[in-house]
Amino acid sequence: MSKHLTLTFIVSLFFIFTACEQRPGATNAPEITEEGDDSDNALDEGITEKSRTIVDELADRPELNRLTDALVQAGIINMLSEEGMTLFAPNNDAFDAIDDDVWESLMEDENKDELIAVLQRHVVNSKISAEALSTQGDLQDADNVAYDIETSEEGTSIDGANILEADIDAGNGYIHIIDKVILE
Repeated sequence: MSKHLTLTFIVSLFFIFTACEQRPGATNAPEITEEGDDSDNALDEGITEKSRTIVDELADRPELNRLTDALVQAGIINMLSEEGMTLFAPNNDAFDAIDDDVWESLMEDENKDELIAVLQRHVVNSKISAEALSTQGDLQDADNVAYDIETSEEGTSIDGANILEADIDAGNGYIHIIDKVILE
């Protein structure tokens, strides 16, 4: 439990510091554009907000805390900020179903490469909707390993993991919440 709280604290600090980071040439003022001369509310209409990412969405979803902790432990959470990604995100219940000894072993520093391999099995380097999964011929993970995709009246599964919530649009990609950690 203490390890989980520590990792959650580290993730929180990461988001605080990166959200507050001042980029060269950036100002603290919002970007403002005018839509036209007759608009009384040109300031309100022209304010743009920084695009959300999969990382932002993970931070807002407590049911994905264990996945977030694992991504931080592996040191690969930032790859989910890149444009055009899909994440098959096992929920906390999926992680709870893994044997404790197996999970604790994966989370040890000396097994970081194995943890990275497991987590990259859940990432696709393109933005794929759930509907497109059924027509996608050869979908591969971040390590170019093909997925086994099955579609039925009950829904879609990927490598035996059922998609519980699909097409969470995080701006830079989609998150599909699944009920199983893909270990193979």
